[in-house]
Amino acid sequence: MNTVDILIANGIIITLDSKRRIIDGGTIAIKGDRIIDIGASGELEGKYGAERVIDATKMVVLPGMINCHTHAGWPIARGVLGDIDLIEAHNKVYFPIEFNPVLPPEDAYIGTLLGCLEYIRTGTTCIVDQFVRPEAVAEAVKIAGIRGTLSGFMFDTWHGSERVSFTEDRKKILDDAVKFIEDWNGQADGRIQAWFAPIHEMGASRELFTEVIALADEYKVGITTHLAESYAMVQAIKRLYNKRPIEYAYELGLLRPGTIAGHCCWLSEHEITLLAESGAAVAHTARGEMKIADGVTPVPRLLEAGANVVLASDSCLEAGDSDLFREMSTAGRLHKVNYPLDPEVMPAEVLLEMVTVNASKAMMFDKEIGSLEKGKKADIILVDFNKPHLTPILRKPKFNVVSLLADSAVGNDVDTMIVNGNIIMLHRKILTLDETQIMEDAQVAAEKVMERTGVAKERFPWRWSI
Repeated sequence: MNTVDILIANGIIITLDSKRRIIDGGTIAIKGDRIIDIGASGELEGKYGAERVIDATKMVVLPGMINCHTHAGWPIARGVLGDIDLIEAHNKVYFPIEFNPVLPPEDAYIGTLLGCLEYIRTGTTCIVDQFVRPEAVAEAVKIAGIRGTLSGFMFDTWHGSERVSFTEDRKKILDDAVKFIEDWNGQADGRIQAWFAPIHEMGASRELFTEVIALADEYKVGITTHLAESYAMVQAIKRLYNKRPIEYAYELGLLRPGTIAGHCCWLSEHEITLLAESGAAVAHTARGEMKIADGVTPVPRLLEAGANVVLASDSCLEAGDSDLFREMSTAGRLHKVNYPLDPEVMPAEVLLEMVTVNASKAMMFDKEIGSLEKGKKADIILVDFNKPHLTPILRKPKFNVVSLLADSAVGNDVDTMIVNGNIIMLHRKILTLDETQIMEDAQVAAEKVMERTGVAKERFPWRWSI
């Protein structure tokens, strides 16, 4: 009998492999950071002994979910944004907290730890993140035990309103980004990757984009950014460059495999074609885009054209939380009520692919994560289906577990998480972080941030009195 570290036994395994197999009553054997075997429990019984056996009866086992567009430190200001649009949010919240002056590393760290608690509790094993103080974000991700493709905001101009005049030394911005990549890429047993993040077409100059593209080639890393997020942004770029944002990005060479563009709400048919042909991925953040009235990303058209579309939660200031189950449910509904009112767009299977295999491809990491297969990293979540809202599990007329995952499950249904072969959460108990202490520290830090930055004195839409 072979000895392994962990056996996950008797679960409904959704492999997301090339054949999209579902093993009804399956077992996964884990040794070190890898899956070394997967199959029907009857076939693997007696083949392996394990130091720990996790009984997955009445649980669905699937690859850890990948959140492809996050700002992990923002939980420190959760609930502050109110009912305002993107440009006003930059002026009233984002700029004051992030850049005037730059958020202290200890605040970015505690904000990210708070975010990591939520990622773990809701089944996200990997994030693609951009935030200020990326070193502090990386330290928090390292301790939390999740996987992160991380980068620091690169911001050297501002094409928005006159209220904020923002310029920075481009050389310093580039030097800081390169140093972060050199210091952190491949750290934490390979759990941390470091990328470049020119913030968006409103805050990154043409020169900054151009230099980032060359450096990404040199360091063989990816690029994450925002593009065509709001109508105002599209109009500003048309005035500046006589091109729409995606046309502008394509001309620069920014759109290619290894680039993840957040949002892309305002696209022409030509831009949809460019995105599909380029190999870049689009990160759709339905709830956040709805919250600040960005618009609606034309996801069905992108998929029809062959683009890689992934799901993400964006900042919790916009979405409210970082629950990818809620993102799947919202995206699945949102696009059915857009023209041509087609109930078959965004099926459950496609939604689940967007947070697993599609996302791993967007990260250029699909040989390692995104599906449950022999030889791949052991990034796995177990979802407890012994719940009223996830009952019944039916085999006929169809096996309904994928529909339940995409339509009925919520993050709090995640029972256990394994990342890189390490148990991060077991039966809802987080093993890597002190949840109570982090929430207490975040409460204190958040109140100080609001006062120090002046955000506490801002006026937001608020219709009740205290």
